[in-house]
Amino acid sequence: MDRVDGGRYLLTYGGVVTKDPTTDVMNVGIYRGMVSAKDRIPILMWRAQHIGHHVTAWQNGGSSEMPIAVAIAGSRRSDSPVARRCPRASANMM
Repeated sequence: MDRVDGGRYLLTYGGVVTKDPTTDVMNVGIYRGMVSAKDRIPILMWRAQHIGHHVTAWQNGGSSEMPIAVAIAGSRRSDSPVARRCPRASANMM
């Protein structure tokens, strides 16, 4: 643990999956999450990022919470989308 961080980080390179409740558009982002309690891992959600857009959409719909999924370990298989190289055309569209 880094003494400047202020806590124990469990989520340092996991994929945080969220979904916009109005459009059903999904997003996977990488966010740091620090263990704050036995069942809590807070993460910083900037309004300018996709996760922030999703939080705002859930709040505008009257929800005080947003469902998320976290993938902490990924596949090391070569057919995994994470492990494959992106074709030049699709990489430019990001």
